Amino acid sequence: MVALTAMGANAQIARSTMFQAPERENNIMWYIRAGVSINNAAANGNLKDTYKDDDGKTDTGLGSKAGYDIEFGFNKNIGSSDAYWGMEFGFGTRGYSQKFENVRSGNLTGNYTYTATSLEKNSLLAHRFKIMPLMFGYKYGITDKIKLDAHIGAWVSIDMAASYKEESEYSFTNTYDPDYNEFRSEKDSFGIGDLKNSDDEGYYNRFDAGIQAGIGVWYGRWNLDFSYERGFCSIYDFEKMYGKTDKSYSLAASNVLIRLGFAF
Repeated sequence: MVALTAMGANAQIARSTMFQAPERENNIMWYIRAGVSINNAAANGNLKDTYKDDDGKTDTGLGSKAGYDIEFGFNKNIGSSDAYWGMEFGFGTRGYSQKFENVRSGNLTGNYTYTATSLEKNSLLAHRFKIMPLMFGYKYGITDKIKLDAHIGAWVSIDMAASYKEESEYSFTNTYDPDYNEFRSEKDSFGIGDLKNSDDEGYYNRFDAGIQAGIGVWYGRWNLDFSYERGFCSIYDFEKMYGKTDKSYSLAASNVLIRLGFAF
């Protein structure tokens, strides 16, 4: 009976330790966060103008691309307040997807009809190393164990590898003669080094820098965090890509991070 009581007490201590906020030396807390990165890209106004149709409507076709984010960092209280500063570094992704579809239909001779559909898709997923040399935040205690954590910081990153994929489809169907029906598709993929112009100059930009802001909740040692990060550097050098002197085009990272964290 004594042994069973001791085992139960030890299990209770282990459970409470898992959810208890760690004791901090010099008000420093180390942690790790990992989760999903919903990657997208934001085009500036000048680039958006190139996607305008005859009616003046703009559709860049941009969509999200799923990735990951793993960060290791620390934060240190500023004096005796609940505000803190800290640093982070880790690995993650940036990228986007893009899709355009055009459908045309009409009448042939007599009562026969046709439909022509073209579909173009491309996507980018880059794996990068990221460091946040300085961040600031504030933790608001709701209870002894539960705290809200708002934070903002600046980061820089470099892409280690990337995959750019292109896919196109074309179909033509008609009610006049099935022999004229047609379907064709093409797929291709490229690495960072393959993205070059006709002069063999690479136009992919490995480097990025930006701002990340987020809010999360701590329950003892555990943390659920939601953050948004915006890159300031264009993914592509459009001057080299299109051979134009206009440097005003920009397509930059725009990511949402959902991560689970644990403090040591």
